[in-house]
Amino acid sequence: MTVAITEAAARRVPAEAPFARWWGFVLEAIGEGTAAVRLPARDEFVRPGGSLQGAAPIALADVAFWIALMTKTGEERTKEDALARRLLDERYMDSGPGKRLSSWARTALPVAIDLSTGPRP
Repeated sequence: MTVAITEAAARRVPAEAPFARWWGFVLEAIGEGTAAVRLPARDEFVRPGGSLQGAAPIALADVAFWIALMTKTGEERTKEDALARRLLDERYMDSGPGKRLSSWARTALPVAIDLSTGPRP
């Protein structure tokens, strides 16, 4: 098995990324193409009525995927990676951190939810 990132480096990902620190993600284990990440329960993750709010599992999946990807690619930033990040930021944000989603992003990120239990047409 070849893992392109050390466990120590993988543990730094949730510890050093500002958004990840707020959530409190804990890296449990890594393997080739895999990452087990835990999100300890907090009152802030529960909506009125006692159910888990939707951003928690999505953020958990995002961080786990990010670390799992680094087990294949490593953590080294390439020029292509930097360009992709810059272009995504420019496209989705109004010019930088702390800014609102761009008008394009507010209309281009549709979400469809189907709560029906019957057969689909």
